[in-house]
Amino acid sequence: MRFIGDNTLTLSDFCEILFKGSELSVSENALERVAKSFTFLQNFSTDKIIYGINTGLGPMAQYHISDEDKISLQYNAILSHSAGTGE
Repeated sequence: MRFIGDNTLTLSDFCEILFKGSELSVSENALERVAKSFTFLQNFSTDKIIYGINTGLGPMAQYHISDEDKISLQYNAILSHSAGTGE
């Protein structure tokens, strides 16, 4: 099993994952760092305008994103950048 977050994945790691079916998982350490970053941004962005966090992206940056739609914005940004990578 290969873990994301503790070490840099090598070309050999990618080959194992893509062609030999090696499993991939996110390390507990990485999950903790993501949670810490999320909490920081959640607190820091209160009453502030932060590009791509509570505004649209690119030409849509002038538009404020409601609190209810922030998660959807992030999810859609990931989806838009993963086009052409398979299912």
